[in-house]
Amino acid sequence: MTFREDTLGRVVSPQASMIHPPSGHPIACRFPFATIALVFATSGLFTACGPRRVLHRDFISSVAWFPDGDNVLANGSFECGTTSGNGRPECPDTNVVFQPNAQGFMSLPKDSTTIPGWRVIGQAGQDVAWLVDPNAFKVSARDGQHFLDLTGGFDTADAQGQFAGVQQSFTTAAQKGYWLMFEIGIKHSLTSPQSSDPDFPGPIQVDASLFDGDAQKIGPLLATTSCSFDSMAKGTQWSPFLKCYEFFVALSTKTTVKISATKIGANAQHYIGLDAVSVECLGPLGQKGFCK
Repeated sequence: MTFREDTLGRVVSPQASMIHPPSGHPIACRFPFATIALVFATSGLFTACGPRRVLHRDFISSVAWFPDGDNVLANGSFECGTTSGNGRPECPDTNVVFQPNAQGFMSLPKDSTTIPGWRVIGQAGQDVAWLVDPNAFKVSARDGQHFLDLTGGFDTADAQGQFAGVQQSFTTAAQKGYWLMFEIGIKHSLTSPQSSDPDFPGPIQVDASLFDGDAQKIGPLLATTSCSFDSMAKGTQWSPFLKCYEFFVALSTKTTVKISATKIGANAQHYIGLDAVSVECLGPLGQKGFCK
């Protein structure tokens, strides 16, 4: 398995062999609790919604495993630090740091840690936009009232077509399996594109990479995924459930996720939405907080 990284450690061109389950292998999807059952066979890892890369051959079981419902990321929906986010169970800090401009967004440059739990990554001159719903662009949030635009307020991609992004280090249990999920968004104007109802079409691509270690000492790459999305429907459109996800096995008590956007067409350079980011441990069904 080989990966190409840019100077910031973001994986931009993953290549991996795919292993398909044997004929008749029992695989099941469970949607009522927003979970997906995983089945681990001695030949590798398979999911109910398609084959995945084998990331850790020692993580083998004959039973189904499920996300345990406990998001180990901080502020996965970017609500903490805002007036509306205060009072949510995941937002114990009541300090309001979100200060939007007249258009409804806050521009955050490289290395900013204004968003609780997150650091902005990228090149000098790039930024990430932290938005509130409603806003001047008539783009809606996926979860809550706040979300990110990875193209930022400056819409600046580097020479490799990479926009800025965000990263977070979080606590994990060594040798435990985890499930990363996130949603990405675009927008088509409800009328003819105009200044009062701008058009932000796809296709878009968002890349997520997981590394062992924390931000002070990034370790080896654990897993990576590139998620693409497009839709011709009018209004704000977010990627379907389970469209953007990745499995990984933690190697230590700290893991770091990096999420950034890639310019893949002339259209998708003014808005690439990110919301509802979560990392959950995999365990037996019904055992919330299994890895704690």
